[in-house]
Amino acid sequence: MSNEKFTSGEWHAKVHGIGGLNIGIVYINGGGFDVSGAPDCVANAHLIASAPDMYREIQSVIIELQEVIEDYPIGCPDWVLLNSKIERKEKLLSEARGE
Repeated sequence: MSNEKFTSGEWHAKVHGIGGLNIGIVYINGGGFDVSGAPDCVANAHLIASAPDMYREIQSVIIELQEVIEDYPIGCPDWVLLNSKIERKEKLLSEARGE
């Protein structure tokens, strides 16, 4: 199920104080990139660094929902609800992959 198109490895954010300003840096496998162009740069850096974990968590929820949905007849209200949740999460991951 994994169609990850982002860099594998460790992602983390650090805040660096430079000249009285806080700069958010996202480090991926030891290399880093600056996300300081926005007023909320520190929050953006942390959000970006947590993206792979969020992606994988959504993947695991999809798998769990797919297992649960098998217990319901196709088209019943519970099946429709679960299927809708699966489709929304699959769309979100597709967008994250740039598809």
